[in-house]
Amino acid sequence: FMSTPAIRYNSWLQKVGESDNLLPPETATLTNSFLKRKVGVDGFIGYYVYTGQFPVIPTKQSEMKDLDSFEKKVNSRFVQLTGVAPTIVSWSMRVCFWLIRIFYFCIAVIATIAHFREGVKIAGR
Repeated sequence: FMSTPAIRYNSWLQKVGESDNLLPPETATLTNSFLKRKVGVDGFIGYYVYTGQFPVIPTKQSEMKDLDSFEKKVNSRFVQLTGVAPTIVSWSMRVCFWLIRIFYFCIAVIATIAHFREGVKIAGR
């Protein structure tokens, strides 16, 4: 159930390393500090939590640094257009992203159980 996020995490590390010409240890340090700053956890778990809260993850060091100012601009513009507080929007987006993840996880569990049962039936013939 966690193989796809693990593959995406490794792919993200490679993209960050390639875009900024970093060695693997430098890439790990950069990405871990970014994840620690944004969600309080580094490594794969930090990546998983971050992507559960935000739909896009930066692949360049400059994007990681400019992300806070970009988020402030987006929130400011959203408040101007809708009048809804940015904390409410952030909270609702996080809830939606996690609900989507939970939904897909449930589908994966149901499909796994169904295929396992079907395999047992076929093996019993």
